[in-house]
Amino acid sequence: MVIAVESGLYLPDEGFGVRVEDIVLVTDSGARVLSDKLPRDADEIEALIQGKAPPKVLSFPAPPR
Repeated sequence: MVIAVESGLYLPDEGFGVRVEDIVLVTDSGARVLSDKLPRDADEIEALIQGKAPPKVLSFPAPPR
């Protein structure tokens, strides 16, 4: 099963919000965060949005069985 964990911080008075979503694979033998290689740092995300940084090439190992 794959689930999304969506943490968020919203400041309506400031007109600002951010949500960090993780995709998690859950199997009988455990769980693994599939989105752990995605950028989390605000500067890196901003550079990516503005086209100033190339997206990372992601490769994932085979899921546990």
